[in-house]
Amino acid sequence: GEIMKRILVALDFSDLTAEVIKYAKLLTLKFDATLCLVHADYLLPFLGANQYDQDLALAAYEAQRKKNKKELEMLKAELEKDGINSTIILEEGELDDVIIKEAQEFEADLIILGAHKHGKLYHLFFGNISEDIIQKAQCPVMVIPTKE
Repeated sequence: GEIMKRILVALDFSDLTAEVIKYAKLLTLKFDATLCLVHADYLLPFLGANQYDQDLALAAYEAQRKKNKKELEMLKAELEKDGINSTIILEEGELDDVIIKEAQEFEADLIILGAHKHGKLYHLFFGNISEDIIQKAQCPVMVIPTKE
């Protein structure tokens, strides 16, 4: 019964988050597992060409990180209501690298993520991020499709 004890969920706060969390909840309760929620913020896309833009970009990035931290904390609180204990991790870097690193550290038995077709983060990250994670992961990866 040790097969699914540690589940890592990759989040990017898109419209898919609710779907991804739904599956994470089902599996966590079914296997009495530990849940780790991971989100990565990536500064590079925010950086403009000149100093003025860069200052604005850094401010926008920091605001985004604050917002994301709050989102993670709200998710954690919501899961607690359902009796699910979770760890939250807000990392900096490219999502696939962060997910692989955290999955190894957490010793994940399963990674859950959403597969996007569109959205602003899509072109940045998800061009081939699911494949990247699937290729590099040392555990099974569950990809939740977008409902078109």
